[in-house]
Amino acid sequence: MLSVSEKLSIFKSYSLLIERKHKDNIRLSYKHPTATKRQKTVISEFSTKTGNGYVCGKYLSDVHSYLVDKRGWINIKNFNEENLRKIIEESMKSLEK
Repeated sequence: MLSVSEKLSIFKSYSLLIERKHKDNIRLSYKHPTATKRQKTVISEFSTKTGNGYVCGKYLSDVHSYLVDKRGWINIKNFNEENLRKIIEESMKSLEK
């Protein structure tokens, strides 16, 4: 499992993602401003305390084995670096189609 700082480093490595802080300054979201879908948020409700957060899986095909909740989000709390990068990239691509 990745630490909070490791996850933040991964998020910041994607130059297309724009960070947005929530009012409580504990949670962050990252938007993909050039996404063609109405949904532009790639990473939502990322907690800088716990490392829990969500990646948009709303437009991913059913061939992926990710557990998508009823809102269309994938919990990334226990992801390793390889899986986290993969889901972020797949989510960004799905928002561009």
